[in-house]
Amino acid sequence: MNSNKVSAYTIYVNRWGTLRLRCLRCGYLGPSDGPLCPRCGFPLIVEPRGVLRIDREKPSILRYASVLNYGNKAVTLGEGLTRIRRVNGVMIKDESRNPTGSFMDRGSSVLISNVSGEVKVLFEEDFTLSIATYANAAGIGIRVYVNPDHVGAYAELLRLSTMSNVTIEFSEGGHGVDIIYGEPLFLDGVKTIAYELYEQVGEVEGVVLPMERGYLAWRFMRALGNCVSGASLVTCRG
Repeated sequence: MNSNKVSAYTIYVNRWGTLRLRCLRCGYLGPSDGPLCPRCGFPLIVEPRGVLRIDREKPSILRYASVLNYGNKAVTLGEGLTRIRRVNGVMIKDESRNPTGSFMDRGSSVLISNVSGEVKVLFEEDFTLSIATYANAAGIGIRVYVNPDHVGAYAELLRLSTMSNVTIEFSEGGHGVDIIYGEPLFLDGVKTIAYELYEQVGEVEGVVLPMERGYLAWRFMRALGNCVSGASLVTCRG
């Protein structure tokens, strides 16, 4: 790994020497300077830490800690174990019950447990708000770069501006951004949605997921495939 390159991997504390990064498309297994496979450019995943064992005494994604790649300590705000609601006969997993109102909190819990010192992120609405909230719980400073031509999400930006650990800079690009959406450790936490669904409902024939860039759908289906065979996945925008 090029130690001079600025990437998310430079802020993880002695972790990438022990974690196994894998590409599910070409089979690459090894280190990387970013979240994409250095061989084919496909998003990387981090291999499970161990065999899945559910600790049902834990009321959060910590119940799946046996397969999550937490760092020296687990940073948790009670994310996960969101309830299943029925609306017109359709079962809906209510991710708005997470601490910042988003499934992003699952990924932030695992990722932030692996970092130290100030980190730099671009402003990406609920993703950045979640990262900053968990960083605040861990005593980590966040520098957020906001493109002045594409602000828009004023509610999230206002909440960020009130957080003591956040410094906001208005800049088109940012300088040496450390964390981006799609980091392998972030997706390691996101996959717990699939584990919970199987634990709460059992085998399902199909799941509908919202999609913007596809990371949620891809990581969800990979994790669900470890529990259920033959389930179909439908994604939708908007």
